[in-house]
Amino acid sequence: MKNMKKIIYIFIIALITILPLSAQYSGQWGMHVEGNASLAVGELREWFNIGYQVELGIGQQQDSPWFIEGIVDYSSFSRMHYVTTSTGVPVEGIPLSLWYIGFLAQGKYRLNEGIFQPYLNIAAGPHYWVGSRGTISANTELGIPSIPEKMLNEWNMGLKAGLGIEFILSDAFSLDAGVNYRLVIGSLWPTMQEHVELEAVNGFSSLSLRIRTNIYF
Repeated sequence: MKNMKKIIYIFIIALITILPLSAQYSGQWGMHVEGNASLAVGELREWFNIGYQVELGIGQQQDSPWFIEGIVDYSSFSRMHYVTTSTGVPVEGIPLSLWYIGFLAQGKYRLNEGIFQPYLNIAAGPHYWVGSRGTISANTELGIPSIPEKMLNEWNMGLKAGLGIEFILSDAFSLDAGVNYRLVIGSLWPTMQEHVELEAVNGFSSLSLRIRTNIYF
């Protein structure tokens, strides 16, 4: 085990030593694929815990530290919420879901050049979102009437900002990882009923831990 750790350590040092200190040049194009786990925060956490997101983008290096790109991404959250008795005993599961597609313009600002390049990023654009709360069955014992499924959908603006670090493997390929905060304007309004205990949500906030693959050409 110790020998294996030494071999891996030596390999990483050798890789960093051999690789050129690449920098993206003005006018260079790039595309990326990204995936992440998204943690619901704020009011959205009352409905969901963890979701996921996938993203595609293409852009161009400016004559500055900025890399400007257009991106499209898809995010999804789902959870089973339970109607309970006054003592907290689950009676019925209600499916909850939220998904949205975003079309954003993003700026990625590199803080320095070299093999490891920390950066800041900010993006904004329109989002189409769909949120639903499943049917609630009538329960005479709890005094709950039959409540039909409720689905909402709208176009709204959204924005995200974050930081990360990019590992330049060659002039044409890199990997990076980071964290993003996102806010999508929107509201989820459940049918308020005793024992259902679902609060309204105003604004969809999430934190994302992401991994991104970049190809430059």
